Amino acid sequence: LSVSGEANAGGRGGAEVEASVATGFESTYKVTLPGEGRPVEAAAAVNPFDPTTIPVGGSVILDSSAFAETALAGSFRMIGTETKIKESDGVSYTVERVDADTVRVTSGPTETINAFNGVGLRAGDLSVMAGREDQLHGATLQTAEFDISSVEGQAAYAHFNSTGQVAHETAGVDNVATISRIDYSSQTQLRAGYDSLSVALGGQANLGSSVQVEYPDGSRSLTTDLSYGGNVPLTIEQRFDAAGNELPGERSYTFEVNTDRPSYNWFERNILGRNEASEEQANADLLNWALTGGVDGAGPVGAGETVTLTFSESQLQALITQTRATVDGNELGGAHPDLRVLVEDYSGTPVNDTMDFAVALARNLGSDPYGFAARLQTISAGADGDISNRD
Repeated sequence: LSVSGEANAGGRGGAEVEASVATGFESTYKVTLPGEGRPVEAAAAVNPFDPTTIPVGGSVILDSSAFAETALAGSFRMIGTETKIKESDGVSYTVERVDADTVRVTSGPTETINAFNGVGLRAGDLSVMAGREDQLHGATLQTAEFDISSVEGQAAYAHFNSTGQVAHETAGVDNVATISRIDYSSQTQLRAGYDSLSVALGGQANLGSSVQVEYPDGSRSLTTDLSYGGNVPLTIEQRFDAAGNELPGERSYTFEVNTDRPSYNWFERNILGRNEASEEQANADLLNWALTGGVDGAGPVGAGETVTLTFSESQLQALITQTRATVDGNELGGAHPDLRVLVEDYSGTPVNDTMDFAVALARNLGSDPYGFAARLQTISAGADGDISNRD
C-alpha cells in the first residue's frame, strides 16, 4: 500500500552538510515510510541529510537529476565514477534506516536503485531472437552502513553526502561492499501480428542471476540463482579470497522444493480424479523417504510445505556417488535414464564435477517438485548398488 503526494518540507536541504553549501538549495527526493495510512506530512518531516529523521524501516531516494545545479552534483559524479556509470545515464542513492543506530546507503544507476528499492532488481536491455526472447542486464551497486549513534559515523555520513565517497576504514562505517548483479532470462515465444494487433504467447522461462559482493579486503562472495521453467530452483553460494581463489569448503548448493499443489476445480477433482491433499502428501512422503531412509513417509517434511535442501560440496559429491551406484546396480538395461543423464554427459563420459551435477539436477525435464523428490527417493532406494535385496 502506498500514498503519493507532494509537500513542502518547510526549509532548504543540505545546509548542515558542509560550509561550502551553507547557502542551501531546493530539490526533490522520494521518501518511503513503513506501515499503512502514513500522511504526506510524515514524509515531509524526513531530511535525507539528517538520517535520524528517517524512521526505522523507512528510506529516501536521491536522484542526480534533481541535484544537477547544486553543490552536491560532484558527489553524484563521484558515485558514478566508482560504479562505472555514465553521468548521462543517471545516478541515485537510497538511504535506509535499518535500526535505531544504523542507516544503510546503497548507490548505483537510477533505474536499478528504483527497482531495487521496490520489488527487486528487474530491468534489462531486450533483444529478440528467432522463437526466443532473451534479456540480459547488469548493474553495479555500492553499499555501506553508518553508525549514526556515534560522532564518527555521523561525520562519515556527512562526508559521503558532500563528496560521494565512503571511507571504509573509518570508525562508524561497516559492511562496505560493491554489489555486481547480472540477470538473464530466456523464454520460448510465439509472436503474431496484423495491422495494429499483436499477440505474444510465452512458454516457461529459464531465469538466472549472479550477484557478486566485493569487500574492502578484496575478497568476494558469489551467489548464483538458477530456475528452469517449473523445475526446482537452485542457489549456489561461493566465497573467494583477494587473489580470486575459491575458498575450500565454502561452496554450498540449495534446492527449494515446494510440495504445495494448486486447488483444483470441480471438473479436475471429479472427472480427472485430481486430489490436492493426496498429491501433497505423496510429494512429502518421497522427500521423507529420501531424507530418512524409511518407507513409512515419516520425516521432517509436512504435506504442502516448502523445504530447502542444502548440500555442502562433499555432500553433493556423495550424492553423485550414490546416483552412479543406483544407475550401475540396476539389472535392467537402460533403466533410470533420468538418473544416468545426471552422472554422464552426452558422450557417456562420467560427470564428477559437483557444479555440473547440481545444474543437471535442476535443469533436466521432469525436475518439478514431485519429479525432483521422486529422483531423490530412487537414489535413496538404490544407493547401495544392489536393488535385488530391496534394502
